[in-house]
Amino acid sequence: MTTAAQQLAKYDLNVDIAREWIVANLGTPKTVFDVCKAAGLNSSMIAEILNPLAPGLNSTVVESFFTGSGLDGSSLRPPFIGTEDKAELIPDELGQLNWLISMNANVGDLSTYSLRQEVLAELGDSASYNDMFNPNDYEGSEDGVFTGAELGVKGLGNFAATSANLESLFYGTLVNTLKSLDSGELTEIFQFVQANQAGLESGSDTVEDQLTELLFAAIQDPAYPAALSDAQIAAVIVDATVLTAQIVGDKDGIFDDVFGNLLG
Repeated sequence: MTTAAQQLAKYDLNVDIAREWIVANLGTPKTVFDVCKAAGLNSSMIAEILNPLAPGLNSTVVESFFTGSGLDGSSLRPPFIGTEDKAELIPDELGQLNWLISMNANVGDLSTYSLRQEVLAELGDSASYNDMFNPNDYEGSEDGVFTGAELGVKGLGNFAATSANLESLFYGTLVNTLKSLDSGELTEIFQFVQANQAGLESGSDTVEDQLTELLFAAIQDPAYPAALSDAQIAAVIVDATVLTAQIVGDKDGIFDDVFGNLLG
């Protein structure tokens, strides 16, 4: 499914410009409604655009706003995609490590903004980056809200199914993962990588699965202290995210691919 950023790009616009315009015209809902509909922006895209200003906003709330203003809010509803066409956001083995899965509240090198800028600078392709965080690709996004129960993660609260939230969840979880590695665990992983370099470079499923299993075994609990500095963690995440974005068309989900890339 098309994201708000991709739809806006057809008109040489970006999300920030759209957000400013919508906020400036909220006093005349029909104007916002007519322009968004003409531009092909559905309620999910509008929620995605406004989410930084209204965390938790979803397509249902957007549609209700317009309906309450005497307009046909349901006409902005995005097309239904059967769940059989959607990927699972959180793999089962990751869902069991629920303490790792969280939004990114880090600052500095590990902030979502900083990581995004570094990835885009290396990737040079914002479209493939945006595709990574398209909520419509994932099971549970149909009603505009992801729940911990749907994702199989105990203790994870509900959050709006927006690109911004998926991006934050992605980086927050990767930061938590790398901060859980102590020096002994990290040495074991790097020794495996060095011993299996040929298999990793050739894309061997067996070797990549073994590396993922080794990583999951190592992150069963937090490390005190973590083996990597914030700058080192940021560098690892940027490299892994670039690789994941490059194969986004073949992915099952952002977390399925990234763990194979994280320390490979």
